[in-house]
Amino acid sequence: MHAFLTEGKTQSSVHIWNTVVYWLVIYVHFYIFKSYN
Repeated sequence: MHAFLTEGKTQSSVHIWNTVVYWLVIYVHFYIFKSYN
């Protein structure tokens, strides 16, 4: 994984991390929403 991130494909890595963060935010919001109900 570390070798993949340091391969030099900065644009690809940024896109992957943006996708991961995006789904993580959705998951956290869904989890908080469930815990409140």
